[in-house]
Amino acid sequence: MLISIQFQDELRTILEDLQDTNHRLERLYDAIETGNVSIADLAPRVRDLRLRNDKLLERKLQLEGLLTDRRVELASPEVVKRFTTEMRKCWS
Repeated sequence: MLISIQFQDELRTILEDLQDTNHRLERLYDAIETGNVSIADLAPRVRDLRLRNDKLLERKLQLEGLLTDRRVELASPEVVKRFTTEMRKCWS
């Protein structure tokens, strides 16, 4: 349960970082499209933000997988029957 909460917190942070990174990329693309700044000047920053974005997306997918793969393993009917039999003996 605690691990699941940690994964959810990390996922929330990653989603916020992705939103921020995408916003920054949009601003850089706008600057390039309007001709305010040359692409040569912004290319390194765009590349860095895209790499960061890719890493965030990769971790997001990992966390989503970890959160969806968490399953509860139930005891088999035989184990439950054996346990109830032992408990009845204790209470008799």
